[in-house]
Amino acid sequence: FIGPSIAAVGEGDLPEGAAAFSKLLNYQKEWGKLVKSIEPRINEIDDKEINNIKIFLKQLANEYYDMDFLTRSIADPTKASNAKLLAKSFRIKMRELDDEASKGNLNKIIESYPDTSNQLKDFFGYLNDVPDEL
Repeated sequence: FIGPSIAAVGEGDLPEGAAAFSKLLNYQKEWGKLVKSIEPRINEIDDKEINNIKIFLKQLANEYYDMDFLTRSIADPTKASNAKLLAKSFRIKMRELDDEASKGNLNKIIESYPDTSNQLKDFFGYLNDVPDEL
């Protein structure tokens, strides 16, 4: 007897591509929240919190792997190449910000947010498969 297939709906079981996309989208939101929480308290943040910030920055840098995976779904070779370069650039920037956090330079994180946020937006734009002509 073979029982029916049971999908783990609502339990986080997503196909690999959807999971990568969802995870990256979540990190994008959390990135904005982190910067907004740092700004008003920049002079009050202790070493323990800096360590937590560094962990988050490392996780963001490692989102490169999900971004790289997602570029495989881009049909246009030029867009796929550009998205891959953008993912690499984002990873490098997150590693640089991790180094700055190690030095206690949290202002650099705040200053870099607009550019890195735009990098994520641009990356998601490459995943849009609607032709430019429409």
